[in-house]
Amino acid sequence: MDHLPFPVDPAMPPVVIPYICEGAEPYDNRGFPTFAIRQGWMSVAHESSWCRCPADVAAVRAQTWLYFGLLHEFFGDDYDRTMFISNDTVIVQPLITTQNLPHLLERWFERTPLRSKSSDMKIRTLLLDAERYSQPLDVLVPSARAISLSIKVLVCSLGAAAGIVNSGIRTDETFNASPSRLLDERMLEKNWCPYWVRVYSASYSVPTMNYLSSLTRATMVEDHGACTTNQCVAHNVDMNHYQTKHVTDSCQCHFVGPSISKISASIQEGIVPLVRCTEASDGRILLDVIEADPGVEYTAISHVWSGGLGNPNSNSLPECQLRRLTQRMQNIARVESEWFWFRLIERAFMYMNVPFKSRLKSYLLSCGIRTTSRSRAVFWLDTLCVPISVEHATLRRKSIDQMAFTYAGADRVLVLDPELQNINIRNLPNEQICAYLACCAWRSRCWPYQEGRLARDRVYLLADDIYHHSIGLRQIVGVNRDIKKCRILRKDKDLVHSAVASFWEDMDSVKMVARQRGYSSEFTETWNGVSLRSTTKSEDLHGILAVLLGLSSREVLSLPLEERTKAVFQAQDSLPLALLYLRSGPKIRDVKNQWIPQYPSGNLTLRYGTMRQSVDDGVLAFSLSESLSCGFLVNSAIPFYQHFCLIDETSSEKVWVKLTGDHNRELEALYHSSSVCYVLYNHLARNQLVSGSRDFVGARFYVSRYEEVGTVHLVYDCPLNYYYQHPLDTSEDLLDFEYSEVQGQRLGSATRFALDCGIASWYKPRYRRPKASRLEVWRNIYTAPAIIFVMIVWCPCIVIWSLGVFGKAAGFYSTALPALCTAFVRASIGRYLELPLLIETYKRLERKEWSASLDARKDIINRKPSYRQDNGPSYQYRPQWVAGVITLTGCLLLVLGFPLHQYSARILGAILIIETIPRVLVEILWRRTKTVTVDMETVNTTERLNKLRDLMKENKIDVYIVPSEDSHQSEYIAPCDARREYISGFSGSAGTAVVTSDKAALATDGRYFNQASKQLDANWLLLKQGLEDVPTWQEWTAEQSEGNKTVGVDPSVITASDARKLLEKIKKKGGSSLVGIESNLVDQVWGNERPSRPNEKVKVLELEFSGKKFQEKIEDVRKVLDKKNSAGFIVSMLDEIAWLFNLRGNDIPYNPVFFSYATVTPDIATLYIDSSKVSADVKSHLGDHVQIRPYDAIFEDSRALSKSVESESSGGDHESSAEPKKKFMISTKASWALSLHLGGEAKVDEVRSPIGDAKAIKNKTELEGMRACHVRDGAALIEYFAWLEEEIKVKGTKIDEVQAADKLEQIRSKNKNFVGLSFDTISSTGPNAAVIHYKPEPGNCSVIDPKAVYLCDSGAQYLDGTTDTTRTLHFGEPSAMERKAYTLVLKGVIALDKVVFPKGTTGFALDTLARQFLWEEGLDYRHGTGHGVGSYLNVHEGPIGIGTHIQYSEVALSAGNVISDEPGYYEDGKFGIRIE
Repeated sequence: MDHLPFPVDPAMPPVVIPYICEGAEPYDNRGFPTFAIRQGWMSVAHESSWCRCPADVAAVRAQTWLYFGLLHEFFGDDYDRTMFISNDTVIVQPLITTQNLPHLLERWFERTPLRSKSSDMKIRTLLLDAERYSQPLDVLVPSARAISLSIKVLVCSLGAAAGIVNSGIRTDETFNASPSRLLDERMLEKNWCPYWVRVYSASYSVPTMNYLSSLTRATMVEDHGACTTNQCVAHNVDMNHYQTKHVTDSCQCHFVGPSISKISASIQEGIVPLVRCTEASDGRILLDVIEADPGVEYTAISHVWSGGLGNPNSNSLPECQLRRLTQRMQNIARVESEWFWFRLIERAFMYMNVPFKSRLKSYLLSCGIRTTSRSRAVFWLDTLCVPISVEHATLRRKSIDQMAFTYAGADRVLVLDPELQNINIRNLPNEQICAYLACCAWRSRCWPYQEGRLARDRVYLLADDIYHHSIGLRQIVGVNRDIKKCRILRKDKDLVHSAVASFWEDMDSVKMVARQRGYSSEFTETWNGVSLRSTTKSEDLHGILAVLLGLSSREVLSLPLEERTKAVFQAQDSLPLALLYLRSGPKIRDVKNQWIPQYPSGNLTLRYGTMRQSVDDGVLAFSLSESLSCGFLVNSAIPFYQHFCLIDETSSEKVWVKLTGDHNRELEALYHSSSVCYVLYNHLARNQLVSGSRDFVGARFYVSRYEEVGTVHLVYDCPLNYYYQHPLDTSEDLLDFEYSEVQGQRLGSATRFALDCGIASWYKPRYRRPKASRLEVWRNIYTAPAIIFVMIVWCPCIVIWSLGVFGKAAGFYSTALPALCTAFVRASIGRYLELPLLIETYKRLERKEWSASLDARKDIINRKPSYRQDNGPSYQYRPQWVAGVITLTGCLLLVLGFPLHQYSARILGAILIIETIPRVLVEILWRRTKTVTVDMETVNTTERLNKLRDLMKENKIDVYIVPSEDSHQSEYIAPCDARREYISGFSGSAGTAVVTSDKAALATDGRYFNQASKQLDANWLLLKQGLEDVPTWQEWTAEQSEGNKTVGVDPSVITASDARKLLEKIKKKGGSSLVGIESNLVDQVWGNERPSRPNEKVKVLELEFSGKKFQEKIEDVRKVLDKKNSAGFIVSMLDEIAWLFNLRGNDIPYNPVFFSYATVTPDIATLYIDSSKVSADVKSHLGDHVQIRPYDAIFEDSRALSKSVESESSGGDHESSAEPKKKFMISTKASWALSLHLGGEAKVDEVRSPIGDAKAIKNKTELEGMRACHVRDGAALIEYFAWLEEEIKVKGTKIDEVQAADKLEQIRSKNKNFVGLSFDTISSTGPNAAVIHYKPEPGNCSVIDPKAVYLCDSGAQYLDGTTDTTRTLHFGEPSAMERKAYTLVLKGVIALDKVVFPKGTTGFALDTLARQFLWEEGLDYRHGTGHGVGSYLNVHEGPIGIGTHIQYSEVALSAGNVISDEPGYYEDGKFGIRIE
């Protein structure tokens, strides 16, 4: 096989083929198929009998007959056996050589330049026979597999040269040799993935597999030990334990991310957000967010998450990774051609189907035509540009739906694959580079498959270079096409060229428009491409499939899981009949549709035919080919058999059937009296069938009814396998199982089959992306004038310039005119290069229509579209008045040029006019595209509630409670703990959800009445807490438990005291019990979509900010323990742990805390935290004073501590052991689960946390820091308000609420010791200010109205303190009511600020001072008046506060407390006022 190419630096030596038939009887040239019969090796009925002999004898027979006999039949007189035998005297045993095969093929072509169809058919039959007879050798004689391999390679080589057999990819229309087991074993020996070895064997030709089996892979970055032949799992990632990688393991650089608000705003408006990476003067990496528009050139990055560039916790990456990405894109700029004329030609034909574009590009680049490089550090990366947090779940889905446009609109897609980046491609042949590309991990994953197919151009990053798909690969394909055209095997390596290059070209098979071959072909290719590859989340497959088929992934994914595949099928004009024969993958749970895969799986083909939707009767109709398929009707009286022999009543032919799928017992009960239909398919024609032919497929159906017109209505049962028995074969030993004989009536080819599947009732997607037809109209309108424009502008200018330079004219013609012409030519070229902007803008119009149509689907997503007008295009090269002046000047020159006979004036006037046309058109169209659809935040919770109720039934729960809090009773929670928001759709910070078998209610306080009423869908009842006649959530829960019903809750998210109070109410109403369900049911419903728990590093708060050593704080706690005679204190509140140990974290947005527990006993203090969070600095800080244990060990250790204390207490006499002397103290906010693990109510003391009390009284350092940070923060606010007034009132600039909030954050970030915000900035204008905890969303906010009230509630975290300030402004003339309300609120602020009160006074007592002036007017506000503020901790800090809640009467205010003063007044739908 030495005529085939071989890789450079191979992993294994080539397979050598020994010459073993010396002395054997040679081929007699009397007919190839019958040679074995003449020799007595084989009978007509048993074709495999020739190799049922000793292995060495079978090998000799195979080489004599199937190798040298094939050569003799193919080449005839030119054949000489000695040409294929090595004459190397060093080798003891002669070997087979094929070095002379190309020479023989050239001579063969010279003898037969023109061949008839009959001669081609003769060659095909010859090769088919050789392949068929050699198949048993690979299976029955393992030692002869090298001989079998040589035969397969010869068949492929001869077939490829003759133009009959496809040498590259196995397809349905062409024949190829069967896979070689020897090559599979060689690849598995080198740790290739068993799944992909099977796929390659089924997809590549044998010569290609021979090449790959010797390919040296780069250092394997993945482990395929867990992979099987059915699935590759090496690149699946566990989001709960995923670690974003640095460039080096030792690197500890900071994470950097873009502005999420800007990202969200772009996505909301239907615009692709891009990131521009720059390096500051001090070396820091900065990320700016810009909007993608037709004038922005960007790179979309496609990567495998297992490579470490993902981040499931935040939209950020390490600085080192961003720096390397920037360098890579700059390398692309240096390597890519930027020659001006080439880019001009490329732009000219970008949207035209010009066949020579790729060859022209390859030719120009091969000539080395280059210019200066440009920086291209503008890119799109999912890790940075797809919002990850729970509150942005809607935008995340929208961003994924946008992904098709993101990758299709990019100038290139940069492929980052871990293995490719370890490969040096210098001096490697093209076919070896393509082999590496075809076998890398990137192409084995589903998401990269989508990204690659949508890409305009792909660039692969390798260790020493970059590789352009459009350059190197197309050179190979172009060469291969020339070879096919000439039908001459000119180069030995073209077998592998065509194979690897053609298979890799499957990435180019789909574009943004419909393919001319029809949807069924596109559907088949796309289905196979998606099902072939793997992904971590199976749920992603439907979205990927939808995008590649031109559907909306958001629309498809909004459907229940069982309906998604149906929806994709419904959108197709026809479906492959092969779907009925699929055996792989799970099926949907539908009695009559168990043929529908739940996810894309299995390999589809069109060779079986297609099923088409019948509009008249709502079925999938198909018919059978008489030569390749048949149907058998079996009487209903015949019982069901798993294995049986089906006998044709007419011809007595036998078909041995084995049912391979799960027989549908439910259907059997429904159709027990119906006939059965078996549909069988042969992939060989009837004259090619041989006895014992296996692996034929079919399906079993029940006949539901008949029609007189020859239509049989079927209901699907299960797939089957069968094999054929030749009529001359009377042997009975072909089966390895017992069987029964069944008589069947063959149905004719005229029979029409109708599959009753209820397709008319399936959901049909309502939108496809724009098809090619409308875009073609645009091309025809604008591309032709573009070329004409070039002619009328360039040619005259060149002539005039020539006259000015070479003519004898002086003055104007020799100096000014050439310069002016040159300038205008450059300007014209610039406008011409922007013509593709018109096309891109037109596509944006189509995209906007899609968004509006999609959001109008009220039956799937309960949203109401609203619209707003933006401020025009985000890019303008010149003001509009300049364009007008240029146009008028051009008209004036053109008009005056004729009477004055000034040709130059006419030409310059025409240039000026035409130069502005593209910009005007873009301006007009762009303004249309800026009217966007804004999604409301209402979420359809039907499916989530149904799943939750199913789990409630499994756990025997009638009512289930979903609190807002996490396991630490945090006010603000991490995205992974937003269970109440997920199940209800309500995103406010306070509230409790209660779900029964048929009802769902959400309870929240007055701050969120307005927001909750907008966000809750029709499934939910809103319980407005605090209003008359509205029950509390505990009362409503108790009412639903009447009738001895059971209430369930996750014990880790409810306090022990709340659980006891709730149980009392339940018992009073006749309920059964309150049960703790440790495995949270909402988490189970959430599944893989639930965000992973944050894993940010913890840092030390230095003594200059904390003011007190943590050792002293621990000793203070121990004094309390001694005073109360307690065994220890279990600390569960996150801010208390952070304060106690002088540590800070970043696990919860805006709160510098970290997930942990702590215990303090008289002897030891223990911190329970994930070890990955603890740096060396933290360990050094804690030293030997604090023991560090795993976070999850708290419950096990609590149980052990309780038992140890009990044993110590029972060590005395019997009386002393009756009750433990010491108990563990826990906070009143500790979870019920923690209390239960400590032994329950009898063994714990629930107290107000002594740490919380100590933390609320700030020390001297903390108080000084709070004052200092408020001074800096106040200065920032003044700067912000001055800027805002200048922009809105003086300049008249339109600024929306989010833009204003971003500006405030930008100003604050310049302050000393700034860390971040302390909560989401409440930037609200007009009616929005009446929403107490309003949160402006990008794209769903208002422009600040200078004639309305503007309320800004904001704060920041500094190392020395935390701020929280509210101001209410008006930039115009406020109304009388606004003035009055503001005055009353201000008087309340002053009254509370000036009060002097005795020691022991509580905030409950002081609250009336702030409300008294409002009360006098019959007014009030629905929130507290003041809250404690932490020192670089939570902005809302207990236990102190000022308000009407009873809890504020329990703790007196003390010197050292930091507390807010914030009365307000709100009129819903009008305005809101608050001063803090």
